[in-house]
Amino acid sequence: MLISILVLISVVGVFLVSPNLLYMLGTGYSASGGSAIAKIHPCTYVLVATYFLQILSGRSLRFELIADREVNFRVAAIFILVVYCGAMGFVASIPIVTLLTPFCLLALLQREKIQFLAFLSVIIRLVLVVNALVGVFEMVAGHSILEKVAGNVEVGNDARSIGLLGHPLSSSLVSGLMLVFLMREGIDGRVSVLSVLEMLIHVAGVLVFGGRLNLVIAMCLCVYALMFGRSAASGSTKTLIRVFMFFVFVIACIWASQSDFAEVLLSRLSGDEKNADSSSATRVAAVLLLLNSELSDLVTGISDARRAQLLGAFDTEYGIEVTWISWIFSFGVFWTAYLMKSLFRSLSKITCNAPPSLKYMNILFVIAMTGAQGLGGKTLALCWFFLMLVTFRAHLELKLAGK
Repeated sequence: MLISILVLISVVGVFLVSPNLLYMLGTGYSASGGSAIAKIHPCTYVLVATYFLQILSGRSLRFELIADREVNFRVAAIFILVVYCGAMGFVASIPIVTLLTPFCLLALLQREKIQFLAFLSVIIRLVLVVNALVGVFEMVAGHSILEKVAGNVEVGNDARSIGLLGHPLSSSLVSGLMLVFLMREGIDGRVSVLSVLEMLIHVAGVLVFGGRLNLVIAMCLCVYALMFGRSAASGSTKTLIRVFMFFVFVIACIWASQSDFAEVLLSRLSGDEKNADSSSATRVAAVLLLLNSELSDLVTGISDARRAQLLGAFDTEYGIEVTWISWIFSFGVFWTAYLMKSLFRSLSKITCNAPPSLKYMNILFVIAMTGAQGLGGKTLALCWFFLMLVTFRAHLELKLAGK
């Protein structure tokens, strides 16, 4: 019971305790100096401690998607990576928060009852709906609830909403994932008035958060699902449901294009300086930085001071957003190869034999993580996605089993 309570607290925390909130509280989480303890996310402490607590308690696996041995091996490997970063003078808090936290969380989720995981899925969906509604409120009100920061740098020229997650790309990603999930579930016949309303809320969310790539990929996946996706619905209802979801999709697109919320996204697509941020320039700078680096830097990684120097030279103060490039500079090419392989293997195993909606979400996440918004800095994005995949799968399996 204690472990389940700690897991519940951590689930809420990874979504609501954003770096922006920690910045406003003056914790030094994103500061360049200060205490190393403060640079670790509070939920990381809870989840790592709970992970070791469940090992000592000997809890059995109840919802195994990945072999327990494999998950524990990933955790051990990341601990070694943390030691490597410390020995080389690199930023150790990045692998701790970004990688260690989600794999400890995954190990804990696999030991929870399927009913508890299904309950968590409801909480997560409610939190994400609130996040999208907060984004809409911020757009209408003209100001954000949290301070707009990237790392420890305040951002003052970005018109996008940031939501409770604290970053427009993060909020856009989760709304895009939910949009794809709900559309594909609708085609399979699992649709209701509430799910259609939820979908419309996330359409508005993607618009106000201004994630261009997330929107494009989500729309492409929705169109593909409508045209070619096999429906799990029975008999003559297949065509009816597909037609219904098509009309929902068209209405959502028309409403979105005519709403005021589309202004920020359209401005970013057209390159309006008022609303455009430095995301595209940052990704171009990341590639140039990679091409102009020495071989030794690529093999071993670079120190935080050297990284800051290179970022300044290429005028990309917000960091490197492309995951694999950032990992090369943070850990070296060999560690990057191992981490990318481990990540793809874990995601493929979680979605193996899963409903199509989860596989569609996986496609969106992988493209977004490798080509745009990244896991290169301190982020809980992988925690969010592991939570969505595992809990949504548990909820669907319960529903399909009629329990």
